[in-house]
Amino acid sequence: MDVKKSYKEMAIRVLGNFQLLELCLKIYVGKSYEFIRHQNGRFVIFDYSIGDIENFPLEKLLFIFKKMNRNRSLQKRLNVLKDQRNFLAHNALLILMDGLGDKDEIHTWHSDLYHLEDELMSCLKTLSDEGGLLISRFSGQVGRDGQEIEFPEVGDWMLQKNIPVPLSKEKKSAEPIRKKKPGSRSPKVKTEK
Repeated sequence: MDVKKSYKEMAIRVLGNFQLLELCLKIYVGKSYEFIRHQNGRFVIFDYSIGDIENFPLEKLLFIFKKMNRNRSLQKRLNVLKDQRNFLAHNALLILMDGLGDKDEIHTWHSDLYHLEDELMSCLKTLSDEGGLLISRFSGQVGRDGQEIEFPEVGDWMLQKNIPVPLSKEKKSAEPIRKKKPGSRSPKVKTEK
């Protein structure tokens, strides 16, 4: 395969993974907002939601994430990635369009992208693990009415934005996974025969 074509495809793929990183940060912060509102809602007005951050750039999302997460190692790694993403977004494709760089230089840049992609995927995995820890801290919490508390806001936001959400094991549909309240029934769905 032509090294320029391969470089371009990889640059586009890495930029797409940076979009995924932004989405994961929005989900993490959005969930944190839900939990904060639930924990402090009766004491302090906290009216932030995922909708408030949906257009935030990576740098601002990382600033907020830093205030809500204690994994300093991940934060440092993400900040390094932010600088590399900015360079990639502003320069990588221009290099190809302007015809800059000979085959050897592009091969070196391609190799650098390969390592960047590895670090990005590793950070995405760690961020996902951090999200799992966040959710596990709040799972099983019971409200004043004795019912398990649900936090549907982020899942609802994802549906509104047509972002795939985990499939419910019961329905195999694109609905946020929510626990049923005792005594509640699932709505009947008409099916074609």
